[in-house]
Amino acid sequence: MPWLIPLTASDPKLERRVLDLFQVLLDLPADERVAWIETNSEVNSPLRKRLMAMLAGDRLANLRTGGAGDMMGDERLPAHIGSYRITNLIGQGGMGAVYRGERAAGDFDHVAAIKVIRPGALSHAFIERFARERQILASLSHPNIARLYDGGATESGDPYIVMEYVDGVSLGAWIENHPASVAARTALFLDICSAVGFA
Repeated sequence: MPWLIPLTASDPKLERRVLDLFQVLLDLPADERVAWIETNSEVNSPLRKRLMAMLAGDRLANLRTGGAGDMMGDERLPAHIGSYRITNLIGQGGMGAVYRGERAAGDFDHVAAIKVIRPGALSHAFIERFARERQILASLSHPNIARLYDGGATESGDPYIVMEYVDGVSLGAWIENHPASVAARTALFLDICSAVGFA
C-alpha cells in the first residue's frame, strides 16, 4: 500500500501524502475515520500522528464553525442553483460542495463554479466567515485569483457563491504528473505568491 512507504517528519513527501490521505479520510463517515487511520498506517509513524492531528483539528474546526461534515453524503446533484443548471460535482469537504454550473437563463452562455454551504454548517461564526469570504472575493481582481460573479441562497436557504470556473488539476496533482524544471516550478510558485500577496 503506497501510504505505508516509510516517511520521516523532514521528508517533504510526508505532507503531500498526508493531504492526499486526509481528502480520502473526509469522504468516509465520521465514525469510521479513526479505524481507517489505524488500519492504513503504522503505529507511532509520523504519517499516523499527522493524520490523527489533522482529524482532531478538523473536528475542532467543525465544532467552532458548526460544520456538518457528513450531511451531504451521496445526495443527488441539485438540478439548478440560481440561474445555473448543475452539470456535476467538482468536489466537497466538511463545509460544503462545489458544483460546475452552466447558466440556464438563456441570455448568454457561461460556465461557473458554485460553492454551496452544507445544510447544518450555518453557525453564527460560519455565517460571518462566509460573508467575509464573499466580500473579500468580490473586491479582488487579479489574473491568478478566480473571480466572484454572484451569490445568494438556494430555495432551501443554503448560501452559495458563483465563481469563475477554472478547468484544470490541483497543484499537487500537477506537481506529481509533470516533471517540470526547477525554473518552471519556481515561476509557478512566484505566481501563487503574487496572488496570495495581492489578497
